[in-house]
Amino acid sequence: MIRFYLKKHLLTALLFLMSSIPVMAQFSKTRAVFTINISNRTVQQDSVFMKEMLSAVTHRLAKLYPEEIRARDLVLKGNLLELQLTGKVDTAMVKKMLNRSVNLNFYTCYKDALKVIAELKTRDSGKLLFFPPAEITTSLTYLATFQSEDTVAVRKLARSAFSAAGLKWYFVSRPENITELYLLNTGQPIITGDQVIHAAAYFQQQEQPIDTANSYANAPEVMILLNEPGRIKFSNYTREHLLEMVAIVTGDEFINAAVVTSEINEGSMLINSGNNAKASGDLLDKIGYPFPATVKVTKCMVD
Repeated sequence: MIRFYLKKHLLTALLFLMSSIPVMAQFSKTRAVFTINISNRTVQQDSVFMKEMLSAVTHRLAKLYPEEIRARDLVLKGNLLELQLTGKVDTAMVKKMLNRSVNLNFYTCYKDALKVIAELKTRDSGKLLFFPPAEITTSLTYLATFQSEDTVAVRKLARSAFSAAGLKWYFVSRPENITELYLLNTGQPIITGDQVIHAAAYFQQQEQPIDTANSYANAPEVMILLNEPGRIKFSNYTREHLLEMVAIVTGDEFINAAVVTSEINEGSMLINSGNNAKASGDLLDKIGYPFPATVKVTKCMVD
């Protein structure tokens, strides 16, 4: 009786394992092939183009697809690319991430900043706002600062003071419980994500920090590279708008702002992204890792 009982249970266990093998094998062989149309290549040499494409695809899908994407998984066929992913693949999300536009815009501030400041001063009966010194009002990077706990009240005040189509208020948190106030001309961006062809983390080694009191002197940055139309447009703009502000925004998030002190004609620039490599990675995730071409997923086959 005991021998029969043991044999029966061993047989049951064996049958269970055998029945699970086809399921496991089927799951491991799941393959999704994405056909991607490419146009407007900014890199003509195939080897360099494919290296940049592989890097951008890998970064874009890093949180969706944990497996390594190898060079043989991404194949160039004329004006098409074929991307093969094996295993558990959320095809809808992969398609969305590959088709995603670069999420970056360069804006100007509202031209008559002094008029806005005067209006804010008139309406700021509670004295919530602190304004920049008069000597720097010709090259403003912000309109006012305030204590962060007053954000709700300042939002109401700012919007009642000035509201128009194509303009948007930004409230930017800074250290030590300070928030800066900006009014940007979002209706007419200087540069859009369509003109950004490359973005990467950049770290410039220096023997001595530029400013030893500044903890960001040797911080990692994000390098942005523009296509030729973008380079020409930004060069013309910076030449004609010296001492005016340019703000960098991704989505609805204000990244940075700077005053133009000279023409920028190289087509590349550095964005201070914070004080560590993670901050640079987070910013690159928000921007979206540009492709060296215009891409669109046209087909997905799963087998």
